[in-house]
Amino acid sequence: MRFKIVSLFLFLFYSWSFIIAQELRHEAKSNLTYIVKKVANAKNLVVLIHGYGSNEKDLFSFSNRFPQTTVVCVRGPITMSTNAYSWYDIEFKSDGNHRRNLNQALQSESMLLQFISAIENKFKPDKIIVGGFSQGAIMSAQIALIRPETVDGIICISGMLLAKETKTNSELTEKYKKVKAFYGHGTQDQVLSIEKGRKCSAELKKSGIEVTTKEYPIKHKISPQELKDIEVWYKNNFLAPN
Repeated sequence: MRFKIVSLFLFLFYSWSFIIAQELRHEAKSNLTYIVKKVANAKNLVVLIHGYGSNEKDLFSFSNRFPQTTVVCVRGPITMSTNAYSWYDIEFKSDGNHRRNLNQALQSESMLLQFISAIENKFKPDKIIVGGFSQGAIMSAQIALIRPETVDGIICISGMLLAKETKTNSELTEKYKKVKAFYGHGTQDQVLSIEKGRKCSAELKKSGIEVTTKEYPIKHKISPQELKDIEVWYKNNFLAPN
């Protein structure tokens, strides 16, 4: 009986700890909300950005892939429906050339940069890594190409360039060289084609960013192998001793 009581206590303790970790918080400067998994004596900070029509909880389950790291998952500012948010509106077209609301995207970019700055100041990590899936990957690549000094690494899963105007800036060459990127994409992706992903990866490499590119025989999703590859990439680049 005593063993059962102790087991029940531990179950409740860890369950309550997980609930607390998912408490929704608000960052005033950027006006964005987020959840956080805070780790004592964390070396780094990872900010995860969800995709179109999802929310901050979507990528939170991947936080265990980043040991010795505080993980923050941020919610998009545009409400689509209950528990569904985005970083900008999309007009879907049958030919796959979806029309994106660039004004909203640029506003979200500004909000994310403010958020990253505030969160970095709050947790004071050694390194800050920003990443996401789909629309979140697009925003991550955008930040790295436009403001490389704000991040030490990015993780792009099934993304693309935000716009034709998103190009490498030759004046930022030295800043690009300090950034490391993981780019993963499914070869059977029916939402954002592998060709668009390859173009994004190529632009990141062109800038001088050190890019690890992986392709998987999957559609528009994240595979277990991809998560393993991300974990290995992260440990090798941000946790390995100098």
